[in-house]
Amino acid sequence: MSSIGIIGQIDEAIGTFFAQWNTGSTIIVGLVLIVLIYPIFTARDPDTHPFLLARQAQASPIRQPGESAVYRSTEIPYGYPLKSGLGIKDPGASKWTTGRDGDLRDVWRQAVNGSNKEDGNSAGGTAKIATVLGVEKVVEHNLKDLTRETNIIGKHIKESGGRKVAVCLSNSTELLCTVFAGAFYDFSPILVPYHQEPGNAVEILKDVEFDTLVAEAGSVALETLLSQSKSIRRIIWVAKAGSKHLDWNEVPEGVGGKLEVNTWHDLIDEKKGGASDVVPPLDKENEPLPVYALQQNKSGQYDSVECSQRNLLSGTSALQSSLPRLHKLANNDSILITTPLNTTYALCWALLALFSGSTLLLTSVAGPNINLITATKSARQLLKSTQIIADARSIPRLLEDLTSLAGQGGLGAKYSVWSTARAINQGYMPSPTSKPTYLPSSLSALKTLYIAQPDILPSDQRISSATLSNLRLLLSARVSLALTSARVAGYIAQTNILDYRDKLGVNCVGPVAASLEVCLVGEEDELAKSDGVGEVAVKGPGVAGREKGRVVLEGVRARVDLDNTVVLVGSITLV
Repeated sequence: MSSIGIIGQIDEAIGTFFAQWNTGSTIIVGLVLIVLIYPIFTARDPDTHPFLLARQAQASPIRQPGESAVYRSTEIPYGYPLKSGLGIKDPGASKWTTGRDGDLRDVWRQAVNGSNKEDGNSAGGTAKIATVLGVEKVVEHNLKDLTRETNIIGKHIKESGGRKVAVCLSNSTELLCTVFAGAFYDFSPILVPYHQEPGNAVEILKDVEFDTLVAEAGSVALETLLSQSKSIRRIIWVAKAGSKHLDWNEVPEGVGGKLEVNTWHDLIDEKKGGASDVVPPLDKENEPLPVYALQQNKSGQYDSVECSQRNLLSGTSALQSSLPRLHKLANNDSILITTPLNTTYALCWALLALFSGSTLLLTSVAGPNINLITATKSARQLLKSTQIIADARSIPRLLEDLTSLAGQGGLGAKYSVWSTARAINQGYMPSPTSKPTYLPSSLSALKTLYIAQPDILPSDQRISSATLSNLRLLLSARVSLALTSARVAGYIAQTNILDYRDKLGVNCVGPVAASLEVCLVGEEDELAKSDGVGEVAVKGPGVAGREKGRVVLEGVRARVDLDNTVVLVGSITLV
């Protein structure tokens, strides 16, 4: 009887419960079920296995006195050669061969003709180049037209006897054409930092030996330059669309026939009828001359850094290797470069974009301190799956602008940040379709933001891991930080784009590039510690101007974290 009584009481309680059921009860139960079930159905696997983040570089089994262990990319075991090129396979070559290192000519040839299959034959998918003008206009360029311009300018410089060509241009197709023309027609481009003030360019060029100048019309004080440079023989002015009607061919008095002055558009118009739009044939016997880049040092002066073709292609190959398999550049990717192309990090990204058949976006608004939201505004017309290359000195303003936009976005913005934080804590990045609504349209398709942090930056301008985490939250995109140097083509160390961890505010720049070996040098007692600190020493084919030996980045002190990533410490004093 007692069991029947208990069952009856339970039956009565259930009946009473459902008798009192109403709309409010339905809502409460529904919310409870959503809270319990939603995480189960929305959970995703991490973007990368935690074990891959636990050891991101490999250390040598032994070390020398006064040095730490030597660190390499996990992709290149000890005893194997470092990345020195792109592994170019010529048509008809066996798929088992490793391929040639290649040079700039191979990059342009593949950009125009499309990527290759394993046997070296074309697989289609040509690259695209577009120029972002202001905030309203984007101009797409025909690669055959650019090839014709490359041939015309290259032949003109070669026939005039040019061997060293100073290029003082903003990021533009004319700059790229001159660089590739140097590879095809045997002269060395010298990449000069572009400045709006005419006096700055003259000051930079006064100690540079060159015979030809390619510069934006009006950007260089010609008479002052001629008084300082005795080796210059010819000038090619690149006039903007609104100033092409002006006479830029005037030669200063007293110069006479010693100086040849032309404009880029006049040369193209005069010779385009008989010029070929076909990439010159492959010439394996003739090795292209090096590219020189004028880059600022810690004292504020400009050093001429010689980058051989091997240096540039090894840096480009290291960038390609740093991308996980599912995130390699493809035909549907866009690369927007907002840093000057006279830096090898930006130049290697441009080469990789062309080599991979992606869309390369150029903007003249490129520099160390720019408004990234404004600089990318008109590029939204071509942004699909986009990567942006930026300088570390532009990041504080970007972070401030994004924080302001998120603060004005109300509850929707707070939910977007919360959901992104939840996803990142679980190890994955939200899908592009769930981008925050407060983001400008130009950043709504952002896939990855790559930040170049030059080694000359003082410690108070370096980007911390906390800043990277905040950018990931506000952009809902991947962010990577690279340590760069004027003496290294490409980068030295760069954050894995799938590493979303916040390392408690340190300045972690990630694992070493596949084209380099990195160790720390300093006091033996300090380096013997598990968290020993020393100056960064770099060796490998990516070191510019040095086929052998190594270069020590003086003043750049670092330690190696438990996951074998490079963490910058201390400060740099600018002289």
